Amino acid sequence: MRHATLSALLVAALATGALAAWHAAGPPPAVPHDTAAEAMGALRWRLHLDRDEHGRVLPGALWRALQQRQRMVREGVSRPRAKTAGLGGWTFRGPTNVGGRTRALWIDPRNPSHLWAGSVGGGIFSTGNGGKSWAPLNDFFPNLSVSSLAQDPADPATIFVGTGEGFGNGDAIRGGGIFVTHDGGGSFEQLAGTGEWAAVNRIAIAPDSSTLLAATDRGIFRSGDGGASWSAATIGRALQVAFNPHDSAEALASEGGGFRQKHRILRSTDGGATWNPASVLADSTEFTSRIEIAYAPSDPAVVYAMQDGLLWRSNDGGGSWDPVGVFPDDEDQWWYDSALWVSPVDPNFLLVGGLFLARSLDGGHTLTPISNGYLLTQQVHPDVHTIAADPRFDGRANRRVYVGCDGGVFVADNVATVNSKTGWRSLNTGYASSQYYSGAGDGPTALLLGGLQDNGTLRLQKKTVATLTFGGDGGYVEVDPQLPSYVYFEYQYLGGPYRSKDGGKHVEANLGVSLPESGSGDFLAPFLLDPTDGNRMLAGATHLWRTANARTGKPPAWQAIKDEAFHNDEAQKIDVIAISAADPNRVWVGHEDGQLYVSHDARSGAPGWDVVDDNDARNPLPNRAVTRILALAEGPASVLVSFGGFRADNLWRSDDGGFTWRSLATGLPAAPILALAQHPRHPDWLYVGTEVGVFASEDGGATWSADNQGPGSVAVDDLRFLNRSTTLLAATHGRGLWTASIP
Repeated sequence: MRHATLSALLVAALATGALAAWHAAGPPPAVPHDTAAEAMGALRWRLHLDRDEHGRVLPGALWRALQQRQRMVREGVSRPRAKTAGLGGWTFRGPTNVGGRTRALWIDPRNPSHLWAGSVGGGIFSTGNGGKSWAPLNDFFPNLSVSSLAQDPADPATIFVGTGEGFGNGDAIRGGGIFVTHDGGGSFEQLAGTGEWAAVNRIAIAPDSSTLLAATDRGIFRSGDGGASWSAATIGRALQVAFNPHDSAEALASEGGGFRQKHRILRSTDGGATWNPASVLADSTEFTSRIEIAYAPSDPAVVYAMQDGLLWRSNDGGGSWDPVGVFPDDEDQWWYDSALWVSPVDPNFLLVGGLFLARSLDGGHTLTPISNGYLLTQQVHPDVHTIAADPRFDGRANRRVYVGCDGGVFVADNVATVNSKTGWRSLNTGYASSQYYSGAGDGPTALLLGGLQDNGTLRLQKKTVATLTFGGDGGYVEVDPQLPSYVYFEYQYLGGPYRSKDGGKHVEANLGVSLPESGSGDFLAPFLLDPTDGNRMLAGATHLWRTANARTGKPPAWQAIKDEAFHNDEAQKIDVIAISAADPNRVWVGHEDGQLYVSHDARSGAPGWDVVDDNDARNPLPNRAVTRILALAEGPASVLVSFGGFRADNLWRSDDGGFTWRSLATGLPAAPILALAQHPRHPDWLYVGTEVGVFASEDGGATWSADNQGPGSVAVDDLRFLNRSTTLLAATHGRGLWTASIP
């Protein structure tokens, strides 16, 4: 997940002892997972990128943006020559050994070596050899945020795909309802009436195939005709729904956590048409709470529920509940990672997933940890979301169980004996669903560096297999434009930044030791190097900070060169910084509420700052989150600024230092623009990364186009040319890193 960070813990530790241990030794530091309260910062951060001026994301906005992209692609194919500014020769750069967050698994009952994994940013990946290798099922699936998979018991070729995450994590990608295939994945169609469902958390199909239920952000919906039509059965935020595996009339669901809504278990005895409260378990209204449910397939009178680490059991099909055990962990993010699995042949054998996995052989009374993974290990990665057994599981000759988590897919060939030391295998070869927040690199040396969701900062060089530079969640990264062996990276909230002087092979120093606001920035806090001087770095929290010895300081000296910007008496954190290569004294700063400032003497001892947009007296631009600023090659007065929100005016240009602006968004989908790039040799060739892929212009933004190549309709969180090259790097949030060589 997009975890919160080092903040007070790290700052306090560094203040007392880190100066004495300046040089890092050994493996990259393990960064602790966050608390639920801190993780809400991640949720707020992503939402402020998606919302418009009125704090809204209109229903179906992402779906409409995806449809607009596909129309542009079709129009481009019909033209004699689509003007894509040199795009078309995309190359996947990796990593091929790191999977992304996985909330859904489907295993073909006719062939257990055939699996689908539903990644929440990269769509469906398929394997025909039990996970030894994977490939995306469809690069341009209508929505790449897959959260649930369900197969029709009467027709194995019919599979339903639920899109969008509704569990509250900060980087949750909005869905477009439910899609169905009737030919085993050859083709898909969106089910009518579901397109505006932003999150389909679970899909359940009655054992006699008569009824389809969906737990969504809008409540439980029911279909009795295979998804052709739907009726609302409840209106509260629903997190899970499950049928009694032997009785199509009985079903259980969980809801809660929205608008003071109590978390509770609901029960239906008429196939999901009506629902009645069964239990509130621990009686919580907190958004950060969650209830997971699992029937025992061999005895459906036995049902388990887990709420925030406390395990409950029902012996009457969900009518009454008793607490039985406690998960052996004090994590506070059950709303995000929570999974239950009961053996198909033994109602007392179960697995419980949270930060790690635990096993019980006595009906939940005793829970023993059986995984201890971290990054790039064979053990299950932290944050478990789904557990699925081999369809031929019999508890004797076949005991194979698969796990989906923040690190992809893992398997235990013998779930009865697997433990936190041995018995797990990573199945992530080719499962290229990693979720990048950022990317940077150097052309001549082929060095690539990027920060990822829950998979640290990873390094790639001439191979697609990544190595770990730094743990936890990655943030922004920088590669020295003059000396590429010097690279920099961070944890969330401006944790660090950290320095490596061997291209990211080892962590050499924490520049945050002497940075007063280290650990206090926005969720993804910006820092960057001066393109003309790699020893000069700027970093943003509530103030803008500058050091002139980022490369050499032990520790570097930092100076605050810009004060806070306020809104309603609250300091607005800096989200974006840009330095003009044409004049490094020209620095632009954008704040989380849309305020924009520029300095003409940023290298001076006390820089001055001009108001470009303060959302008040001077307000020429949208009052939405500033997502990127690109100082253009035409000169220090020329700049591009992009904004968040599912709106149609998210890209603006000024050629007079910010006095006047014109929109360049005509033709672009109404979606947040997350990244900007300009070709080093062709200044009229512009590129934007959005929530729905990459778009290019050959005429300075007057017209835009897209093609059906490369990373697809995936969110592109970062887009930049590698240093000293004309190779464009796209860091995607669900399909890893891609490059395009553009002479």
